[in-house]
Amino acid sequence: MAVTYEHASARFRSIYAKLLRYYPDPYRERFGESMEQTFNDLCKERQKAGDELFSFVLWVFVETSLAILKERIIFMITQNKNVVRIALMVGLILLIPLALTVLNPNAHLNGGKGGGWDWAPGDFLAMGVLLFGTGLAIDFTMRKLANPVHRVVAIVATVSVLFLIWVELAVDGVTQALEFLF
Repeated sequence: MAVTYEHASARFRSIYAKLLRYYPDPYRERFGESMEQTFNDLCKERQKAGDELFSFVLWVFVETSLAILKERIIFMITQNKNVVRIALMVGLILLIPLALTVLNPNAHLNGGKGGGWDWAPGDFLAMGVLLFGTGLAIDFTMRKLANPVHRVVAIVATVSVLFLIWVELAVDGVTQALEFLF
């Protein structure tokens, strides 16, 4: 029984060491070794006490996975502050259609029959995703392309795709244009 327990313990320690590799580099370099040592010590304590190892390991793996996710998000935000700026800009841009929808007396929101500027929650979600994705693409373009001509071409292409998707979602404009041409 002790050999099986020791074999399982060694396997869990190996898997835990691999799991720790998913932490961001600065965090892993600072805390990884001590976390691994603590896990090894806790496994040995469990073994000496004769306690079940699997439920403990499962709990630690879930907790560590959630901590890794949290640290990855924090690392991404601190490394790329533009993500926060892009999200704020998207929120500010979406305030315009929100105000127009609220001020429209014909909007469903105000008990009207529709017409004029009348956005539903799904419209805000779709446009928010489109604007945020476009902002990320432009940010990526600005960081990765050194040649100004390439930057302009990539940004114009990105904004054109945003515009075409928006026109298609709003009034089926792209579909109608293609039907007209062909």
